[in-house]
Amino acid sequence: MLMAGVLISGCQKDTSLFEDQKNVELKLVQFTKPFKGNFEAEPHPEIPGRYMVSGNATLAGKVNPEESFYQFTHMEIVEIDGQLFLQLEGWAEIVGANGHGLKATLLSYQTLGFPATFQGKLFVIPGTGTGQFQGCSGTIDSSGEVGPEGLFMTVNGHLVYN
Repeated sequence: MLMAGVLISGCQKDTSLFEDQKNVELKLVQFTKPFKGNFEAEPHPEIPGRYMVSGNATLAGKVNPEESFYQFTHMEIVEIDGQLFLQLEGWAEIVGANGHGLKATLLSYQTLGFPATFQGKLFVIPGTGTGQFQGCSGTIDSSGEVGPEGLFMTVNGHLVYN
């Protein structure tokens, strides 16, 4: 019994471990995931400037064409290095069959004539992602062709997660 009393009285609470935790600085880890997609688009029958999007994309799988679209809000002809292009601005929403999606603004430059090619960028709007896109942002390159068979595009970039 005496031995137990000596042992217990010899144990003191070490509070230095807890005091150090008051000065701990939390840091958010940032990481990226590749994002690629192949899409087809066709004009929406009722909404001018809107194209319904179908295809496949990383993290979304098969794209839901009823919820996925590109909406062009501004178009003008611009000159770049002596060549005329159709500048397209707007926004996009891509939603997979799994319900996971993201929203982005877009800017692209399309050659004049038919068929035409285009190159541009999608700028993911932070805070709009759902499911596997929750918490992401980033810039995604896009390119494609508009021709007699329709509009076809590929996207390729990295999503940044905080």
